[in-house]
Amino acid sequence: MKTMNVIVSNTEENVVPNRILIFSPQTAAILLNEKIGWGRFDFPRNKTEQGGWMIGHHITNGQGEIIKSEVQYILEAETDVREPGYIEWSALEDIRLQRAFFTIQRSVAETDPEAAKHLELLGWWHTHPNRLHVFLSGTDRATIQSKFNKPGHYSVVLNPHQKTWRVFAGPDATEIHGFIPMPDATVTNKAVKDKKHNRGKWNKRKRKISMKKQKRRR
Repeated sequence: MKTMNVIVSNTEENVVPNRILIFSPQTAAILLNEKIGWGRFDFPRNKTEQGGWMIGHHITNGQGEIIKSEVQYILEAETDVREPGYIEWSALEDIRLQRAFFTIQRSVAETDPEAAKHLELLGWWHTHPNRLHVFLSGTDRATIQSKFNKPGHYSVVLNPHQKTWRVFAGPDATEIHGFIPMPDATVTNKAVKDKKHNRGKWNKRKRKISMKKQKRRR
């Protein structure tokens, strides 16, 4: 059984207490391990800013107010305009991301049409690498106003080197609590080692069986 560590967002302002953003375990692993190299200084792609879209669903209360949102899919923008303190992608790249989102919806609809109906663009994520603070710059706020200005949108800023992150909600970028569940590294590493160990024992067993068969034939 895997134990779960939860990486809580580093809140610094007046936080809205009745709304949270969480990442599914699978999405968290993709984002932190495959995309941005969380906690790694030897990860070649996290030296400059990265960013993209977050896809998922909302949970509302009886009054229809969003109280919880879950990120189920991460899309990364493809762009050459990536610097240690700046990222930008084109309108054509937004179209590609939109198509990728539609592809996810169609795939989910094949097995769960109802879940596919509730999938939507939750907002965007981007990194502030190296020694940059996790905050919303003037450029970030302009991006929110032009592209992610709905009440259900989120803006996530992560620093993979300092292992800090924050979540902002809506067009006013109000800070909320965020939670990223991650499998415990020691448990994961042990499972990998056990798998290799068991595979090694099985290979030895197969070799012994093969040798016995050869002796019988002689």
